[in-house]
Amino acid sequence: MTVRKELDPTSRSLLTRARETVVSEAGSLRLLEFMIGCMAAFVGTSAPGLPGQLPITYVAVLLGVGVAFLRRPRYTFSSDVRWWLVVLSLGLGFAVVVSMVAGYATTGEWTRRIFRVGSVVIFALVLASGRLHFRSVIRGFIAMLVINVLLFYLGLTSNTYGGYLTGIFGDKNQAGLNYAVGAVLALIAYEHRRVGIAIFVGLGVPLWLTGSRTSLAAYAVAVLWMLFSRRVSLPFKVIGALVIMWLVDNVEKNFARIGVFSDRTGTDALRDRIDAASFAKLQDSPWYGRGLSQATVVMEEHTWYFHNGYWQLQIEGGFVLLIAVVGFTVFVGGRLLRSGATTTERVIVQAGALAVLICAWKLGDVFLTTSWAFVMAAGIRAARHEDEAAGTQAPGLLNIRSSSGTATGLGRK
Repeated sequence: MTVRKELDPTSRSLLTRARETVVSEAGSLRLLEFMIGCMAAFVGTSAPGLPGQLPITYVAVLLGVGVAFLRRPRYTFSSDVRWWLVVLSLGLGFAVVVSMVAGYATTGEWTRRIFRVGSVVIFALVLASGRLHFRSVIRGFIAMLVINVLLFYLGLTSNTYGGYLTGIFGDKNQAGLNYAVGAVLALIAYEHRRVGIAIFVGLGVPLWLTGSRTSLAAYAVAVLWMLFSRRVSLPFKVIGALVIMWLVDNVEKNFARIGVFSDRTGTDALRDRIDAASFAKLQDSPWYGRGLSQATVVMEEHTWYFHNGYWQLQIEGGFVLLIAVVGFTVFVGGRLLRSGATTTERVIVQAGALAVLICAWKLGDVFLTTSWAFVMAAGIRAARHEDEAAGTQAPGLLNIRSSSGTATGLGRK
């Protein structure tokens, strides 16, 4: 005769809540968008059978854009977003003109680059407009971040950085960037805040395993921003940003000689030489840059990409492209310098924008990538919610009026 051990009421309650949470999150998931998010994580893996070694992440972007244009937008953009979108378009257009007339970039180089960049920008916009389900895309991206850890340590993906976690990203710095951004966006990708917090904390472990010091610094800054940004005024935030820049620079230099990073002096020496060559090329370039795809240097018969994303923008489109992209990131992605009351969603997105800005300083190709697009879409989405709450923008394109004259909304996505 077997005796069934009954669970105490507290344990039963916890299990019930956990089951309800899983059912609720799964019920709001859209499979197609989830798969697009999974594919978007494959930054360093080329799509088989496609020309030009196109990474799978761009296949996901194109698929998302294609699906989106079969649907109607659910929301309009706020006036500041539309204004900065014009600035960004002009900046990219200027870079195209430079590419055509400066003579540094071949037609194949700059057309390939503008195709990828343009696709990413459009992807960010359709994701923010409600044509794609934002939370499902981000959850798919996060799911692949977790799966990548398993694939890597099972030996099923590449391991080319001395044991540091890379996997489907192919590069530890790209891996660090995506884990940092994914961790922050997890806080708004799930309906239940505790789930988002658990994932944010959990992704800190694989982030550490990437060995990307800049990404770790960005993650730490994101935490500090979310904890303290509401308690200080705008001038102190600006001062804090300058202090953060100084701290990140010191972390980069000093962590090469501490603990698990003590063997990084050789790689740091190589990075210093690449940076020196990049700066020399930048100094030797006109104010309008050299054109798209020109953010590379040749050393010892090897071609290296710029490690500084700001220099990358400047050499591709001069100060025009630099101001357009960084301005869009700061004022649209984060509304970082906006005064007044700040929502929790906005604080989280600002932390994500800061992570992007910090990573771009040391990790190279960060702006105008899929991770950047996710943060920009989150920023536009947060702006819409803020403007709706303030009553300065209609809740959505598809809202209708009931017979009593009250508005019937579609809800946030």
